[in-house]
Amino acid sequence: MLTTPGWDDTERLGLEVLAARHVAGPPPEPRRPDRPHPLALDVNAAHGIAAVSFAIFDMYPDIARGWWCEAVTFSFRDGQWCYAGGESDNSTTPDPFSRPDRATNSVHGWCDWHSNGGLGEWTDDPPEERHTFFGIAPAGTARLTVTDAEGSARDLLITPWNGAYVAVVAGAHSTLTGYDRRGDVLGSLSFR
Repeated sequence: MLTTPGWDDTERLGLEVLAARHVAGPPPEPRRPDRPHPLALDVNAAHGIAAVSFAIFDMYPDIARGWWCEAVTFSFRDGQWCYAGGESDNSTTPDPFSRPDRATNSVHGWCDWHSNGGLGEWTDDPPEERHTFFGIAPAGTARLTVTDAEGSARDLLITPWNGAYVAVVAGAHSTLTGYDRRGDVLGSLSFR
C-alpha cells in the first residue's frame, strides 16, 4: 500500500469498487487532489485476482507534477477479496477524468498512456507469477481483450467516461488487442 500520507485508502476504495463491480462516474468538480480517484477495474475471475487503478495527484512531484496512475491488486481468498500488494504506477494524461478522442502520448493510436506494471510472484500455493498493465483507450477503441500465456482470452473493461483500463494477468506473458466498433483489429501489444 502507498505510504504517502493521505493515499493509504487505495485498499479500502479498491475493495469498494470490487464490491460494486464497476467504477462510479467521474468525481465531481473540483477534483480532490488530497485523495485517490478510482479509474478502472479488472476482475480475472478464472484466477481469483483483480486490479483497480486510481488517479493520484502529485504522487511524485520531484519527477513530474500532476496526475499519476496507480494500479493496486487484489486476490480472492477465503470467500472474500483481499489486498494483494503488487502495486505499479506511472504518469498519465493531464485529465484522467474524460475520455480523449484520440491518443496524445502513444504511437499506437488505439491505446494511450499505456504502462506495464511489474511482474511478481504472488504467495499462492504454489506461488504464481502475475503482471499488471494499465492505460487509456481513446474513443475510437471500442473493445480490448487480453490473452494470457496459456492462450485464454478475455475482454477487459473500459471505463466509459474516461477510457481507462487496467489488467492483472496470470503468468509472465500476455497480449493486449484493441478493436474498433466494427470489430476490426486496431492493433496489439505483447508483453514478455
